[in-house]
Amino acid sequence: TNGPRRRLKVGVISSDFGVHPVATLVRGVLQYITTHHRDEIELYAFSVKNEMSWWGTNISTTIEHFVPLFQYKNTFAAAEAIAKTGVEILIDLNGHTKDSGLPILGHRPAPIQMTFLGLPTTSGSAFIDYLVGDSVTVVGEQVDHYTEKVVLMQNCYIANDYSSLRGKV
Repeated sequence: TNGPRRRLKVGVISSDFGVHPVATLVRGVLQYITTHHRDEIELYAFSVKNEMSWWGTNISTTIEHFVPLFQYKNTFAAAEAIAKTGVEILIDLNGHTKDSGLPILGHRPAPIQMTFLGLPTTSGSAFIDYLVGDSVTVVGEQVDHYTEKVVLMQNCYIANDYSSLRGKV
């Protein structure tokens, strides 16, 4: 029983790995997890659209598994592909925005599903378990109107890619 520890399988799903603020913001977070938590977390990125940018290309070469979902015929087939990876936590980075992955998450490809970053409001969906926000995006008296359990970040929920801001890529 002293073998290697099993790593938690975490995935992010987005249509915004192209020229989009989500890609520019989340790249640093994904790189940090890959660099500093590789022994604990096996990281996946699921791309809904066939549109890449420098940030998306960097993400696809930095993390362990970059899976294009646009090759699948429908949302059910894409959800099956995600489920086959064994991802335990799947984080939607779109919310209700253009080309969102929410229809794929509707098939429940992961046991824990969250929404974060792309649209800081409730999804209104029974299949999203948690929403990550902060006290600015989720006002206290509104929490009861969210279909998700709300996870509040202490200061600010917005991720940023500080290494690229400093010119270190």
